[in-house]
Amino acid sequence: SPTEGTARVLDENGKDVTNIYNIQYRFGTLEVQGIPLYVSTESAGKIYDGTALSNPDWELTGGTLEPGATIQVQEKTNISTVGTVDNIINFKVLDADGKDITSRYSFECDYGTLTIQPRALTIRTGSAQKVYDGMPLSCDAFEIIRGSLCENEQIELVGTSITNVGYSENYVLDCTVYRVEADGTRTDVSPCYRISFDYGVLRITMN
Repeated sequence: SPTEGTARVLDENGKDVTNIYNIQYRFGTLEVQGIPLYVSTESAGKIYDGTALSNPDWELTGGTLEPGATIQVQEKTNISTVGTVDNIINFKVLDADGKDITSRYSFECDYGTLTIQPRALTIRTGSAQKVYDGMPLSCDAFEIIRGSLCENEQIELVGTSITNVGYSENYVLDCTVYRVEADGTRTDVSPCYRISFDYGVLRITMN
């Protein structure tokens, strides 16, 4: 806050002669620092499973609370998709009577991390065969042969096609994993998966 005051000028005999001077003031500021508390938050990690990840654990590594005061977690960070974020936790301080005295303190935090890694899937695409008829042959069927989807999630997959006599592996042209909410809303969660493929075969014969 600004500091304000007035100055007096005295002569060598101690007489107030302020009125003969034009005094201009440049006010500084005073800042009250909070009592420092040093806190570290813990880390956590898991494979993507469609649920949120958080870790409310923390440790007071330095600083002193006044007698009877306690630290409580007010807000904590959480993530539910693949990635890494700082485990930021907001704290408040209560005195022995439960009164919020957080403003008396300043927190210096060493944050841990929250990490969700991709979920692995292996998908085998379907196979199909027919006699040449001039029409494209495709097969969008598939099966998950390793790993699994999370609850309330589904895959939409589009395979390749062939028209002429011959054969080709049934490559994947598009593969999307959706999370389906209760109201039918769909969210693309494909980045949360690491998907590999075992391709089936498309074959067109002459007879």
